[in-house]
Amino acid sequence: MIETGSRGDEKPDELGVSRGTEMPPAPAGRSIQDWYPEGYSHCYGCGRNNARGLHVRSFEEGDDIVALIPPCKDEISHPGVAYAGYVASLLDCHAVAAASAAAHRTRGHAVGDGEIMPFMTAELKVEYVRPTP
Repeated sequence: MIETGSRGDEKPDELGVSRGTEMPPAPAGRSIQDWYPEGYSHCYGCGRNNARGLHVRSFEEGDDIVALIPPCKDEISHPGVAYAGYVASLLDCHAVAAASAAAHRTRGHAVGDGEIMPFMTAELKVEYVRPTP
């Protein structure tokens, strides 16, 4: 599950899309990405040590891994349509977090039980069915 920012008071744009301008509230606790070792925390998409990055955050919620995604502000291809590279980065970082947390659990650890070694993406193919608002 992926949630985007929302204030609840935004008005639909010319394409009928409502866009948030703030991050939704984070679940309690640290994100999966916050458990990555320092040397692996500079990713543009999810690195906590990248001041200019997107800061995607993924959390365990029961059996699910949910992501907090920063609202799309300047990452547009056309008015009302998110830039495809932005969408791919979000999917990449969230998928890596989910896979890294799953591997951590198969080694007998819970998220929060020591550093989580992140996976790296070898290949990513995204087929866009329609524009992403």
